[in-house]
Amino acid sequence: MAKSTKVLVWILAVMVVVALGCGGWYYFGYAKDGKSKKKATTSEGAKTSDSSVTNEYSSITASAESIGYANYPNGIDSEIATWRINLVKLSDLATTNKDFTTDFYLTSSGFESVSANDAVQWSKDGTVFAYSYGDEGGMMPAEVANSLKLILIKDGTATTVLENFEPYQIPKWKLMPDGNSIIYFKAYPLDETNIDDLNYAIFKYDIVAGTHTGLESDSDYGGGGSPIFASADSSKFYLIKSKEVGESRKLYRFQFDFASSDSESEELLLDGVDASRAFMNSFSESDVSISPDGTKIAYRYKISESIHGVALYDMTDGSSEDLYNPGEKKSVNNFAWTPDSKTLAFDTTYFGQGDGAGEELKLVAVNVETNAQTILAESTVSSGLSGALLALGWSPDGKKLAYIGGSSLKYYNIDTSASVEVAQAPTGNNGFSLKGFEWVGY
Repeated sequence: MAKSTKVLVWILAVMVVVALGCGGWYYFGYAKDGKSKKKATTSEGAKTSDSSVTNEYSSITASAESIGYANYPNGIDSEIATWRINLVKLSDLATTNKDFTTDFYLTSSGFESVSANDAVQWSKDGTVFAYSYGDEGGMMPAEVANSLKLILIKDGTATTVLENFEPYQIPKWKLMPDGNSIIYFKAYPLDETNIDDLNYAIFKYDIVAGTHTGLESDSDYGGGGSPIFASADSSKFYLIKSKEVGESRKLYRFQFDFASSDSESEELLLDGVDASRAFMNSFSESDVSISPDGTKIAYRYKISESIHGVALYDMTDGSSEDLYNPGEKKSVNNFAWTPDSKTLAFDTTYFGQGDGAGEELKLVAVNVETNAQTILAESTVSSGLSGALLALGWSPDGKKLAYIGGSSLKYYNIDTSASVEVAQAPTGNNGFSLKGFEWVGY
């Protein structure tokens, strides 16, 4: 692998933003109607063991409260192009991690996804996990065509769920929290001569039966948008998507309910919020985060040209209130809600001129009911990304917030008001390279 390519992969991982490339196309034989909603067809998938993977997977299941993650274990100058999938029990951090090393690049679920921390996903009880990988991590052009694979691990056995696809063809996938199914999107061209004009079908893979069932098909599901979000009971999933309405663009939440006869519904977001609060007079998917109970939206807004803050929109009455001002030349990123929807965490970033050396960055938690603000961690930028703080997510009990602090993966414990280091990046890495994160074993 060329050194320039390896450096690029490392830089993108540090930023926790992966751009998976485009290339080639694959026609799946569905109706070529990009705007009308259609049920995707049902296809049967055999449960087959992936003979190319020979690792012992049974040790990567959680028996207690744990953090599952995937990271790049080698420094930037290493010739070894591998990633390691890890499982760490919180009560016994000193013990050697349960892990295995891959001999391939993990790929995030989509180059269009807001989040890149989803190349490895666990069920909440920690007994099932899945990961996706491909040649060169989907960088373009890929050295091996149709190289994407999605692998499921259950009871120590590896099953190939999807294979022989380009990364753009499977732009999003989600292992549901109960570990019983995987939701994934699959792209196909509306015109065989134009791969830029794509439609997207949504499928549900039943882990027990080993079958693939088509749910919906619509071009609105692709072309950007958030990762797939799932309800805690795995009965629903949804994504946030910006789409054209007349001469403007508006944000919608697409919700899919397995129990409803009309499984798909749309809901307008941020209705009535002044468009001047947005960066480009319209909000994007990365600007917003919906609370787990579905009643509130945290959104990043433009206080001024040099300050981007956090505001809260109430979906029940359409009101909006400002929550946090990070200060001059600062913005906010990586919204993380507690499961009870009462607290929102995020990190601040510098976006002024220069590398931000000397700037103070913060990890912040705000109680959205009282507006009480707590600084969980602080960092001073020395150069580039060296002082970055990145909020990852709350534990299911809402007592711990995982985050990346410089070159370490940590979590902040609300009960003790202290941070605990889980893992350090290897020597040679300027930050903690992450391709997957999950609280498991709850």
